[in-house]
Amino acid sequence: MKRAILLLLLFAPLLSLGQDEDFLGVNQAINNYFEGYVNRDIDKLKAGFHIEAGAMKRVMYSDEGKQSIMIYPFDELIPAWAKGKPRRQEVIANSKLEVLSIDITDKQIASAKIKMIVGDKGYTDVLSLHKINGVWKITDKMFTTFDVD
Repeated sequence: MKRAILLLLLFAPLLSLGQDEDFLGVNQAINNYFEGYVNRDIDKLKAGFHIEAGAMKRVMYSDEGKQSIMIYPFDELIPAWAKGKPRRQEVIANSKLEVLSIDITDKQIASAKIKMIVGDKGYTDVLSLHKINGVWKITDKMFTTFDVD
């Protein structure tokens, strides 16, 4: 809850630009993703992602060093995240979300760049979101990882 309030305070100046409802909706989808991922909460994850049509993309390396893109459909990935080993309370308490940017186009699509720290791993995500039946959902995710000191 503290994270959601902090995010609202950080982005309060943008609310006066007429995108308050859409901005809050995009932010809610991102927060549902973060909370669901950290807490292994399938309901939060389903609230953040468009399960039926979305996918995560990741660069993979072959033994020879050749790069390729792997696609993980959300309908397979999200349940796997939720069934993962529960995180220790210390990891949950120290997890962090930073919204680096949100760009909303025509009140229908958006892109967001976020940084998350969960345990000893950091993630920088680029997310695509769509407003579907009045609700913002993450439809695509690309990411990089980094080690946390």
